[in-house]
Amino acid sequence: MEWLITKSGLKNIRCIAGAKGLNARMDGVSIVDSPGAIKWAKPDELVMTTGYFLTDNPQGQKRMIRELKKAGCTGLAMKVNSYFDEIPEEMIYVAEQEGLPLLEIPYYYSFSEISQTIYNHIFEMNYQTRIKEQRLIEDISDIFFSKRGVMEIVYRIAEYLKRTVILTDSDFQCVYAAKKMSDKEICMKDDSIRKAGIMEGDHGEFVFSDKTRRPAYCVLIPDADSYLLILEDKQKVSKDEECLIERCTKILSMGLEQVRNRKDNLYDMEDVRYQKLYDHLSGLRQFTGQELKELLQELEFPVEKRRIVLLVWLSQVPETGVDIKEILRSGISNSSEFRGLDSCVFFRKDKYVIYLFARGQKTGPFMEYAAGHLADEMLEKLHNLTGEIKIRIGISKSSQEIAGIREGYQEAEKAMELGEQMGLPEEKFAFGKLGIYDYLLQYPRMEKDQMSEHIHYLLKYDAENNTELTQTLLKFLECKFNISETAKELYIHRNTLINRMNKIKELLYDDLESMDTLIPLCVESYAYRLFS
Repeated sequence: MEWLITKSGLKNIRCIAGAKGLNARMDGVSIVDSPGAIKWAKPDELVMTTGYFLTDNPQGQKRMIRELKKAGCTGLAMKVNSYFDEIPEEMIYVAEQEGLPLLEIPYYYSFSEISQTIYNHIFEMNYQTRIKEQRLIEDISDIFFSKRGVMEIVYRIAEYLKRTVILTDSDFQCVYAAKKMSDKEICMKDDSIRKAGIMEGDHGEFVFSDKTRRPAYCVLIPDADSYLLILEDKQKVSKDEECLIERCTKILSMGLEQVRNRKDNLYDMEDVRYQKLYDHLSGLRQFTGQELKELLQELEFPVEKRRIVLLVWLSQVPETGVDIKEILRSGISNSSEFRGLDSCVFFRKDKYVIYLFARGQKTGPFMEYAAGHLADEMLEKLHNLTGEIKIRIGISKSSQEIAGIREGYQEAEKAMELGEQMGLPEEKFAFGKLGIYDYLLQYPRMEKDQMSEHIHYLLKYDAENNTELTQTLLKFLECKFNISETAKELYIHRNTLINRMNKIKELLYDDLESMDTLIPLCVESYAYRLFS
């Protein structure tokens, strides 16, 4: 109703009582001009009246305010200079007492005009809300499918609701808390949370480790023996938010199942401290900044040095007698690029994690070049020793920040996943070169088909005219805009290629000579390769 008074375009509407309730939810409008009609008023509706049936009836005036408040109505809007020159003092007093907003409407506005204005606004607000909700569902679905962990899902839900959201186990022990700054001390991982009193449906009060007693909406996550708590300090979770949370918890349930499956896969590590580090890297365990620093110090992990991550995956465990870890370590120490550099190598079943640390002022591009060179040497040596076993190596970008320890692992893992998803024949995948695909995957699903519009146009033209313009353009882009190299790759004469390129330029209305045109086409080729 604050909007109705200040932003609707309807002038001279005033709130004369119950102003504290102006931010209450409003889902509709009803018109009441007879005593019996009050019982049909619905929760969250603004009731409008001329006051015709209230003239010379002070008791009825006060009773109407109380009944509307009891019914959960948003407020009462009353016309003046119609049957009342001004709203009676008795109504103003009771409305202020009950906390029900009482609005004064000028006589020259018809109820239909006010209703139309309100319903247009409600429709627009609901439409925008549904778009935002769908984006949230798509975002957390992408987080699930890209295996970025339940912590990121909980954080995204909290960010959307603008509330503190806490994931607990079945005993109400905190697993992860996405907290507003004002709630940063409320609880930490493994802290116990207990119910305070009787729950009213899914709403109740909880006592947290900082000794505060806070209202919260509590929902059971399906098939996961876990709960999601959403704090309700300023305002209760609305019905629409409850429906959205229910949709989110279904995805969160699958994310928790994904985590459990990863945990059930036994570790093959000689040091329990590496298990803790691996848990952190793969999103199975949360550490505070201080806890992580202490763990890394125990592992003699040089936090301050620039680093890069190689993730080596083998399709099966080699025969007894082949020590992969020792092969990798010796490969690092004997590499012409990394000789003398520090390294940390640990493994879990078929996955070997390698952190390489630069001595001195090594640049990011050098680290990525040298890591690629080392990966080539490792692939050659491993193939000589393991025969037909499939091998893939993912390489992160280099970093020096402490957050990059985990991000680097995730980038190396993502590089391998992208390479496999793209069906690339290579066995070495650098995130720095494949990152564009990760970026494209994060676009909303509805927009993905539009990201290669020019290429789809050429595909349609090829189908209708029995030509090969799409393949020609893609190969031209792949060959870095080199005409001779493109003709060679396509096994066609240079003049044939030039004729095809001229036809492409004609169809796309572009000379294909400026980078402003070629770079977007390169991005389209990435999108086409990824989504087709």
